[in-house]
Amino acid sequence: MVDLLLLYLEMYMLIYVSVQQWQRYGAIRYALLAASLSVLAFILLWALISPLARLLYPLEKQALLVGPDTLGVVLTTAAHLTFVRFYFFATSRRQSSPLQN
Repeated sequence: MVDLLLLYLEMYMLIYVSVQQWQRYGAIRYALLAASLSVLAFILLWALISPLARLLYPLEKQALLVGPDTLGVVLTTAAHLTFVRFYFFATSRRQSSPLQN
């Protein structure tokens, strides 16, 4: 049940980021780039965090609703939402100018 709620949260966030980038830059390619970067980040985070979650939560302690896979998805979603917030919604990005001395 928790996995399904997190899946819906991730899908909502993916649509929100895509539409936000599309509205900000006015081109559909930025929405597609944002969606693909977000999906790639989620896959990489899941590949890195899932084995760590299995080490933290061994199979002997598996409960009815929460198991090592659920813990992995929860940690991955938390890390991914943090990444999305700081990458796409940071208000003060430093933009360097090539003419600065």
